[in-house]
Amino acid sequence: MSEVISIRKARHWREAAHLPETVPAIVGAAPSRDSGPLTIVKEEIRLLILLLDLAAQGARVLAGKMSDPLRSQNLEARITAIENQIQVARQVASRL
Repeated sequence: MSEVISIRKARHWREAAHLPETVPAIVGAAPSRDSGPLTIVKEEIRLLILLLDLAAQGARVLAGKMSDPLRSQNLEARITAIENQIQVARQVASRL
């Protein structure tokens, strides 16, 4: 690995991400009048689903670079299952 994130920095980022005032900064939007707890939770869920989707896409790229076709197919099948679960999470989140 060419780049390693320190545990202290990762913990700081994780803890900072849970503060309600950081959500608008992450999204790039100013807080609105209806920025109640439910709105913040909805936005956090949306961002988490987005991150999971990006992670699945990254895993799919890595699976394509694997030299063992059997392992690559196995990983592709697992990624497809995860993407199906992400789609279910999107549908559930849209009903919130």
